[in-house]
Amino acid sequence: MNQTEAIIAVLVMILVVACCVVLMDSDESDGAVGSTWYTDGITYKVTVEENGIWIITDNDYQVEVYDYSGTASTVTIPSTITFSGKTYNVTEIGANAFYNCDTVRTVNIPSSVKKIDYSAFQNCDNLTSAVIPSSVT
Repeated sequence: MNQTEAIIAVLVMILVVACCVVLMDSDESDGAVGSTWYTDGITYKVTVEENGIWIITDNDYQVEVYDYSGTASTVTIPSTITFSGKTYNVTEIGANAFYNCDTVRTVNIPSSVKKIDYSAFQNCDNLTSAVIPSSVT
């Protein structure tokens, strides 16, 4: 191994170690992509809108309804939610988010929701009303 290859190897190792430190130091409740938090029976997960470029702005961050574990018969999903001082648009109901929720009879979905993932309401046998806004594609 020549000197140039040795320097490159050391730089790569430093980069790998730095990435590991950042990942180990991440806080699941800091509002970063992938963070989750629970409020009013709903677990929310921070996502980022794919805007086709590598630069992510504050406007690209959003949340999905990740899981529902409440007991209410009527669930109203908010159009925005504030967490750690930052307000996010609720844009998606995630896969299996309400899976097997027998208590839910009505779901109110805001127009901020653009996507309802597969099986979001699977086995919700008592669900009788869910108005899906035209924003959902």
